[in-house]
Amino acid sequence: MKVNGSISPPALSFEHRFDGMAEMRFRENITSEKDENGNTIFTYDEYLLVMPDRDGLKKNVQDNIVVWLAYAKAAEIEQLAADVRVQRDKLLADTDWTQADDAPLSSEDKESVRKYRQALRDITAQSGFPQKISWPEKPQVANTENRSDRLDLTAQVTALQAQIAQMQLK
Repeated sequence: MKVNGSISPPALSFEHRFDGMAEMRFRENITSEKDENGNTIFTYDEYLLVMPDRDGLKKNVQDNIVVWLAYAKAAEIEQLAADVRVQRDKLLADTDWTQADDAPLSSEDKESVRKYRQALRDITAQSGFPQKISWPEKPQVANTENRSDRLDLTAQVTALQAQIAQMQLK
């Protein structure tokens, strides 16, 4: 994650927390520049890693900082990907009803929502995933009182009434 600050950060901050966890902040790509007031602003990438503390962990991290930095980056990307999937799954769940056979939608509306849902599923295949996501636009479904205004139910009701009448005659 990109961070800005007025203090030059160390490449590693290690904290033994009171809850038995260790908190490590790894920083890389540290740059500095002056703002309009002449103050130095530091910009850098920061990765947070929290894990159970144990004897010798701090020394292990310090002696193998490159490996631990790579691990922290991977953990952040994994968490970000999980967060995106949760958001995507919510959007899919919100439109589940549209794909039922008896959904009160026109075939055009159902198809546009189907394409939207497929685009949501394809998010994980985007080249910038999970850091950069191009979310698909949700289609506007023409509904009036829980029914699509493009759906001609009158014809369906008439056909069903004719079938019922024939069954009663037999």
